[in-house]
Amino acid sequence: MAFAPLMLILSGSLLTACGDKDADTAEFVNRAPVASAGADVASEGLNRVALVGTASYDPDGDAITYHWSFDRVPSDSSLKSSTTAFAINDSAEAAGTTFVPDAIGVYVVQLVVTDNQGASSVPDFLVVDISGGSAPVAVAGNDITGSIGGSVTLDGSNSYDPLGLDLSYTWSLASAPSGSTVTTLVDSTSVAPSFTPDVGGVYVAALQVHNGFLLSGTDTTFVYVSSGDPSPPTALSQGDITDAQDCLDMTLDGSASYDPNGDPLAYNWTLQSKPEGSATDNYSFADRRAESTTFFPDISGTYSFSLAVSDGTTWSSPDTFTAVVKERFANTPPRIDIGPIIEVSGGTALCTEGSYGAWECGSCVAVSTTIGGATVIEDSEDTDISLLWTVSEGEGTITGSDTSLSTTVSLRGAVATEPEVCTPNFFRFQLAATDCPQETSTEIATVIVQCCGELYTPDTGD
Repeated sequence: MAFAPLMLILSGSLLTACGDKDADTAEFVNRAPVASAGADVASEGLNRVALVGTASYDPDGDAITYHWSFDRVPSDSSLKSSTTAFAINDSAEAAGTTFVPDAIGVYVVQLVVTDNQGASSVPDFLVVDISGGSAPVAVAGNDITGSIGGSVTLDGSNSYDPLGLDLSYTWSLASAPSGSTVTTLVDSTSVAPSFTPDVGGVYVAALQVHNGFLLSGTDTTFVYVSSGDPSPPTALSQGDITDAQDCLDMTLDGSASYDPNGDPLAYNWTLQSKPEGSATDNYSFADRRAESTTFFPDISGTYSFSLAVSDGTTWSSPDTFTAVVKERFANTPPRIDIGPIIEVSGGTALCTEGSYGAWECGSCVAVSTTIGGATVIEDSEDTDISLLWTVSEGEGTITGSDTSLSTTVSLRGAVATEPEVCTPNFFRFQLAATDCPQETSTEIATVIVQCCGELYTPDTGD
């Protein structure tokens, strides 16, 4: 009986020890790390893209490993199936890595981090929007003189791409003098094709270049082949214009021009001067090589023009004239029907019970959607409309073209409020539509992201 108190003391000690162990176990429940893939990226051309995940962390201070992958790539990209897409040590496991896009379009990159206890984060996403940059510029070279039966070589070597991308060339013979049987160029996809004129007159060669993603506008060059006619032609326009209005095409007529020898004529309209602030140039003619054409004045003021004609041997003296353009008599701003509110699912966010019974919930992952697809814009005067999308509310990013009617957006930061409840998060984007007289209308497109709460249940290992 003398040992009973000692046994009770030991028994109490054992009970106390067990209680401490349970308390220690509760304190060291492992929490999942948090991935941060960094800010969205927009880049021109197929340049190397850097990815930085160093803002990722583990709330317990555990060491973490990284895993990068592609959630989505453009349809003509092969990176999603590549095992060596990420270039730092050929590894997708580095905190910072890079990749080289192989197609124009939107890439969605995913980062997951894992701690040394084996717990993985929810994925974090970033959008990489790769555009083709500015279109290349075709330069068909200076005008050329030639002779019947002699080979003429064209030169497109001054064509260029703003990003320095390699160019491919497409030449065509846009027009030839009456009676000529020449219809094509030799080596028409080379930088310097050739042809042999068979009659006198003016030949027009056209060039477009392609940088692998975008096609240039068309540039032309004239080839003047002597016909032996002694008398020069005469250029005659319709004369000065006094009744034109801005943002409306005005007609230019050169049909009164003539050649005393009856040779066919080539026409060349040129913009000589314009009002300050006008963005017009020689591309504002519908066709500056046509007998009659139109010109689009973008603001009021005085424009001056010239018309010259050629019989294939000699250019006429230019006929000059002016157009006094008045402000448009009446204009109605564009009308925008933005379409219905768009609603998308943002998935789930984990929620834990905080102090005083309040819920603390995280954010859902970023989601992408298309806006503007149901938008209709009407303009009573049927002028060209320029568009511009901007972010009005929420952590939204315009990942597509901000000047297209339909574009794509990335929506980040949608949050839940409590478990088993889907919370609407509002993102708003403004569309501005501006007509030629520079009158602008705006409307707001609304996107609702439903972020649903999910109760966080610790993994106790049971």
